[in-house]
Amino acid sequence: MSQKLDLNYPYGTFWRGIVRWSREGEIDLKSDEGIARINALLKIICHSPAFDCYDGNFNGLPLDAVAGSLNIDLEAGEYHSDYPHSYRIELIESFAQAQEYRKYAPDWCILQSEFAYDEHAGYGKNRIYFCIRDDMEKVPAFPGKDYPHDEYGYSLIAVITAPDGEILSITSRWNYGDDENDDFLTREQLHELLPDTF
Repeated sequence: MSQKLDLNYPYGTFWRGIVRWSREGEIDLKSDEGIARINALLKIICHSPAFDCYDGNFNGLPLDAVAGSLNIDLEAGEYHSDYPHSYRIELIESFAQAQEYRKYAPDWCILQSEFAYDEHAGYGKNRIYFCIRDDMEKVPAFPGKDYPHDEYGYSLIAVITAPDGEILSITSRWNYGDDENDDFLTREQLHELLPDTF
């Protein structure tokens, strides 16, 4: 077995819940696949607002319920693609238009609430762009080893610009990463990914 369970802080916070899932047969901690699934779940939960919603026993909930609340697909495994990708850039001009992507980025607040959309859009002053990678629909919500800079994170990106063109935020499909800011990429990294676009 090559996989190891990561129980360093903050992941170890949920040790009781992991043991419960193992005892109840929901996860096999003696298999690489089982450990990979738990590590993936911990990676997401510990870098999202959900961290404050669960106690060390996941509030007594089953594994599938917790994974569902985090919008991750623990059965998928890490997605790999070896070919160069292209992006389509779509200017989003209304909440209704943005809603077409809700199933692809269910954690984005601008897709859940018209109020949040309007706030981010600066009530019509800012511009919101979605950068849609050619394989977006195929990439499962399973964190890769470079999370949030993994295939899923790069498969759909939201960029918000001010009226003068200044970039206000760049958000990955994961929405939450190593901090709570929408700083998925720097302006230079975005330019490298999408030359002559922003």
